[in-house]
Amino acid sequence: MFSSISISEYKKMIEAEMSEDTIQKKLVLYIKEHYPNVLFTCSVAGLLPILTKRTFSSQKYSPFLSKIKNMGYRNGTPDLIIFEPKEIDGLHYNGMLIELKKIKGKISDYQNEFMKLANERNYYCVVCFGLKQAIDTIDFYLANHK
Repeated sequence: MFSSISISEYKKMIEAEMSEDTIQKKLVLYIKEHYPNVLFTCSVAGLLPILTKRTFSSQKYSPFLSKIKNMGYRNGTPDLIIFEPKEIDGLHYNGMLIELKKIKGKISDYQNEFMKLANERNYYCVVCFGLKQAIDTIDFYLANHK
């Protein structure tokens, strides 16, 4: 016999299987729908695996990576950058940086270092594991945003 599972359990299973790029796409749609006046962008980091698999051979990957680094890309740059200042508990933040991970994802040393340095410069830096945590974090940071 099969046991039935609740809709919330099913949603958790689906979210656990979401790739980081799927989480980011869904989060971007959420931001556009719920916070249409927020200025934000993504980093190129999430595009690297897609570009290398679909456009470049492994031999061409190295020059591409070299080019974007020469143009200013830095390892560890978070996935989403929100250019909205905010005061939280008496602390002023210049904006928000979000590193998105799958439910069981891991943050790299480069990402850890980048977030530490940005936090020292008054950016609200978070690592979100899964779409729900990312949405909750966005809602918290952008509460009362007009």
